[in-house]
Amino acid sequence: MNTATRTAALGIMAPLTKYSSVFYFCSQNRHNTQPIIDTKIWEEMVQSLSETDIQTLEHGLSFSLDRRPKEQIEAAINNPVESTPVLLNLLKRAIEEFDELEDDYSGHIFALYLLSQFREPNAFPLVVELAKFPEEKLDMLIGDDITESLHRFLASTFDGNLQLLKEIIEEPSINEWSRSAALEAIIILSLQDTIEPCIANEYLKGLFTHPAFINDNNATSYLAKVCYDYSPQTFYKHIKEAINLGKVDPFVLRIEKLDNAVQNFLTPETNIEHFSFITDAMSELAWLDDHPMKNITPTIRAEAKVGRNEPCPCKSGKKYKKCCLVN
Repeated sequence: MNTATRTAALGIMAPLTKYSSVFYFCSQNRHNTQPIIDTKIWEEMVQSLSETDIQTLEHGLSFSLDRRPKEQIEAAINNPVESTPVLLNLLKRAIEEFDELEDDYSGHIFALYLLSQFREPNAFPLVVELAKFPEEKLDMLIGDDITESLHRFLASTFDGNLQLLKEIIEEPSINEWSRSAALEAIIILSLQDTIEPCIANEYLKGLFTHPAFINDNNATSYLAKVCYDYSPQTFYKHIKEAINLGKVDPFVLRIEKLDNAVQNFLTPETNIEHFSFITDAMSELAWLDDHPMKNITPTIRAEAKVGRNEPCPCKSGKKYKKCCLVN
């Protein structure tokens, strides 16, 4: 099989997406489909991953705890069609073979970021399954990404099945961080017009009286905080009622802060990136250059880093996850 034929079979769809704007097809002859394109760009387009390249990609992403494997990340980004099955398998392996994973396995981390950049819907059920892991196991797999990126993984790979997110949110046995991440994923999808804002708003309002929340002050506290970060004006009535009923931890949100935001038409200082899709995996993973991934698990975490279950540095007497982490 020659290079052009092989590329058409394996990798041409990925470069076409990247370079579609440079194509021009002769409109005068409908049988002439030869693209008129710069030779250098065409040569770059026809490069696709060989079997050896795929093996190198898989191994390079699987065991890179102490560095950011830039070459492999770039290869995956430049060949999304061919790299996606590899990435899905890396993620699937972490989920299905958790107890047998090597200590230095890292494939699932890079897979999560790259599949999110690709907006790969086939990854969504896997991310949902990952989110349902007990907190301890989830922490061992993705570390601080539980609070910093899990919601963005869920939103970026969303396949249209809103019910899967609702199942996470409404299941009390699922760890609180994943439930909160699913809430924030719905907000991202609403802000990006992936789902209708009115549908998202009505669903979030209904959770304040949902059986999974009404008797769970901790869950209600996170719900109130997420809704406040999204739009305090929209959810003012529901948040205020929850606060007045004592269902919202004052360390999470106080009525004075809510009233001030609404009365002065303030928009909470929420990080724009926090409520956005993942679009640049290479940049998102830049933290690896200074903080190797080998430090993400609780058993080998850098001493200076405060764990979610450790006493809060503010000396409130609460655990960090119940205090300053949510603020």
